[in-house]
Order: sequence, then C-alpha cells, then structure tokens
Amino acid sequence: MTEYNVSLRSLNTFGLDVTAKVLSRIEAMDDLQEVISGNLQKNEPLLILGGGSNMLFTRNVDGLVLKNELSGIAVTNEDAETVTIWAGAGVGWHGLVIYC
Repeated sequence: MTEYNVSLRSLNTFGLDVTAKVLSRIEAMDDLQEVISGNLQKNEPLLILGGGSNMLFTRNVDGLVLKNELSGIAVTNEDAETVTIWAGAGVGWHGLVIYC
C-alpha cells in the first residue's frame, strides 16, 4: 500500500511528527519488487524503516520510505542440539523472543 504525504509519528519511538513524501508498506516480496522498480525509475531518495526504534528524524523525508512489514516465523530445521528459525525482516525482536 502506497500513501503520500504521510505522518511518521506513529512509526518512530520518539513520536516526532515528520512527514514522508511517499510511504509504502511492504508485506510481501512482490510488494518490494514492485515499489523498488518504480522508485528506481523515479530516482527518489530511499529510506528503509523497521520498527522505528533506532531512528531520530530531524526533518521531513523527501523521498520514499519503505516500511518493512514482512512477517512470519517458522522452524526450518531442528535436531537434538539446535533449532534453526526463519523470521521475516519485519518481525519485531520481542515477538521473535516470545516465539522462541
């Protein structure tokens, strides 16, 4: 989903009310490929945003913000000594720890 002139207040832990020129929420790899292809043609500045806890916005974002919302957690391999987990890049740390 792509939105224009969107407040990022709820997407950063400092709660700063800055605006993104364009915000695209990425929920599947197809979304990502579609948005990136279009962005490369426009040559817009690009910012990838996860949970927003490590971002301190000092001004509006004049470009494309990709909000990573790729979800899902799965066990991909398990034996007597190890368990291998796959997690989408948009999975929050706390949710992953609770799952594990």
